[in-house]
Formats: sequence, structure tokens, C-alpha cells
Amino acid sequence: MILFAMVILGILPASAIDGTEVLRSDQKDKVTIQYNISERNGNTTVYFSNVRKEVSIENSEKYKDNNNVQVVFFERTGDYQGAEFTLKNGVNIRPLKINRDELIYKRSQAGFIRLGDSPEISVELLTDKEVTLNIPIYLAYYKKKRQYEVFAYCGELSVKFPPRKHSGNTSGGQKQLRTKTITEEVEAEKDLSPTDIAKNVLGNADEYINNPDVTPDDLKDYIRKLDDMRYNIQDGAISSEISKVILACKKRLNELTQKELDEKEHSVEQTMLRQQKEKAQQDMDYVNERISKIDDLSDSDLGDLRAASNELRKQSYAMKDKDEALAAQMTQTADNCDQKLKEIEDGKKRRNIWLIVGGILLMVLMFVGNQTFNHFRNLKNQKGIENMQKTMAKRAQDEARRRAQSMARSRINKVQSEIRQKSRDTVRKGVNSAIKGAKGKNNKGISI
Repeated sequence: MILFAMVILGILPASAIDGTEVLRSDQKDKVTIQYNISERNGNTTVYFSNVRKEVSIENSEKYKDNNNVQVVFFERTGDYQGAEFTLKNGVNIRPLKINRDELIYKRSQAGFIRLGDSPEISVELLTDKEVTLNIPIYLAYYKKKRQYEVFAYCGELSVKFPPRKHSGNTSGGQKQLRTKTITEEVEAEKDLSPTDIAKNVLGNADEYINNPDVTPDDLKDYIRKLDDMRYNIQDGAISSEISKVILACKKRLNELTQKELDEKEHSVEQTMLRQQKEKAQQDMDYVNERISKIDDLSDSDLGDLRAASNELRKQSYAMKDKDEALAAQMTQTADNCDQKLKEIEDGKKRRNIWLIVGGILLMVLMFVGNQTFNHFRNLKNQKGIENMQKTMAKRAQDEARRRAQSMARSRINKVQSEIRQKSRDTVRKGVNSAIKGAKGKNNKGISI
């Protein structure tokens, strides 16, 4: 009993090894896994302390909510409890393979492990050599209740177990304790008949069926023990009673199993709800911070802000059934953002309207100015034409006057010339006549 208490309390010496590994998928998804390997009294435990995932650009367009992306590995193919998995992008599930010559792996009932839940897995090393456990790692997207979509394979996580250490308590310490207990029970019952033994075992049925502290492992052991006894009992009534108790224990086992699944699913949902609340608060903080600087944002930033507001409003619809107060706060933040964006858009519309009105007024002024300019230009041109006409008329008058005066002078000159010529002719004739009269006397002419 002292040894058992020490095992429970973890007093015995223990050793621990920390490890970190980075895995990547063909689509550039990245997973960083931190784990701790501890050994206590021959039991080796792997505790996954921290898991970070970075979805690639290609996959992030489809799987937008990073909180719903789960890092998982599978312990078997199909028949998963509490979850349904569909495969995408050509991914095929490869379950965990165990070399039974090297270790014993304690599988879970669900058949798969979510590393984001900080789980523990337990193994029992069967060799003194170093053992490597290769765990195929996948990315799965949580779509809705119990439904996942496996979209990426990220390679194998290689967990290396150092050679086991020998101590006063071997790795099978608890197994030896259990074997000792069973041996004591058998020795105590060896003098009883199978029927008496069965009656004694059936007498403890109420402790397994109605005991609130009973565990699934206890029920399985009890069912296995009753099942082994049933084939050695000749008494039909006892055999029938054993069958009834087995059925009752199986029903109780199913209830406990379902309860564990519901609790685990509730825990997962609570974790996801907490993550969703954290993301909602971050989104609200981002929107409020952007609103406080909205006058300095570019058109591209305003577009991003509108998208963030729409996403926040969409999240608020999903949050109403989970946290009505937070959903109302998210909706109010989105409304405030939309109101600010509307004010910005209304301001832009008013500026555009004034620009249009100003453009129209400018066009009208330009048209009126052009018409006025053309009018005065036409008046000026018309006045110039009139002046030119007057100038031409004056020039014509002056030319006519000049020509008239020239013609008058020419006629006067001609008349004067004709008068002079007639005078000359008259004088000449008179002289000639006188000459002729004198010729008779002198026979000599006179010239003038």
C-alpha cells in the first residue's frame, strides 16, 4: 500500500526530456510542436505542452478561422468516437503504427488525439535501447458539431525515447501490484466452488453498477471476470444472473463512455468558445482603433475596415446563442464602424456634388464669358469694318477728287496749249501773210 501511494502521489524519482519539432505540409502549412517526455516508475508519458499552426496562403483562403484549425493524429483507421472526418486535397489518413516489440502504446477510446488540447499519451518501453515513435501529423478544420475536414498532411513527428532506466521499481510496478492483488484473491477463493465464487463476485455488482466513483477500466475488468466465470457455471440461474449483470455493467460502461465523450466535447467547445471570444475581442479592439484614426485612413484601409466590420457582424450572429452580451457588444461596434464609414461616404458624396456643381458653374461662366468675348470681338470687328469702309470711301473720294483735279488740270493745260498753239498758228499765219506780201517786194521770207 505504501508503494501504491507513492506511485499515486508521484514521490518516486522522475526524469524529463523536452523536445520541439517544426513540420510542414506540401502546401507550405507550418506546425510547431513542443512536447515533454517524462518517466516515473517505469511509466513513460509524452505531454504536448504547446502547439502552434500557421496555415498557408493557399489554404487560409478557405480555412479562414485559425482557431478552428486543429493539429491531430490518428490512432486507428475509421470508427472515431465523437467526431467525423472528411478528407480534402487528396489527403489520406495514416494511423499511428506501433512496433509491439519495442513498446506498448495505450490508445484512447476516441481513436484520435487533438494536440491543441495539451494531451498526454502513455507508453511502456519493452527494450533497453532507444525507441522512436513516428506520429503522422495532420491539419483538420472544425466545421460544426463533431465534423472535421482533414486538409493537410504535415509529415511525421519523431518522438525519441531514451533507454529506460532500471530502478528498484521496474516498469511493470503497477502491473506487479495488480498481479499480486489478483493472486491474493485467487488464493482466498481457491477453496470455494465456481458457483460460490460467482455468488461472491455477483455480490459486488451494485458497487460497479451504481457506484458514482466507478471507472470504465473497473467496469471492463469486472465484465471480463464475469464473462470468464459464466462458462464454468453449471447452475442456470446463476449463469442467467451473470448475463443480466454483464448487460447492466455494459449499459453503465456505455453511459460512462458517453459521459466522458460529452465532457471532452464540452471541454473542446469551451476551449473553442474561449478562443472565439478572444478573437472577437481582438477584432473589436482593431475596429475601434481604426475608427479612432478613420480621418487619416486611405481608401484601401477603409476597405479593410469595412471587411473587418462585416466579419465582426457575422461573428456576432454565431455568438448570440453562446454569449448574448458579447454578441451585442460586437454588433454595437460594427454599427459604430458602419456609421463612421457612412459619414465618410456622405462627406465624399457632398464633395463630389459640390465639385459637379462647381464644374457646371464654371462651364456656364466660361460659356457666358466666351459669348461676351465673341460679342465684343464682333463689335470690334464690325467697327473695324466700318472704319475700313469709311477709309476706303474716303480714299475713293480723294482718288476721284485727285483724278478730277488732274483731268481738270489736263484740260486746262490742253486748252492753254491749244490756245497757245492757235496763237502761234495765228501769228504764224499773219507773219506768213506779211511775208508773202513782202516777197513781192523783197522776195525774202521772215521767220519768227
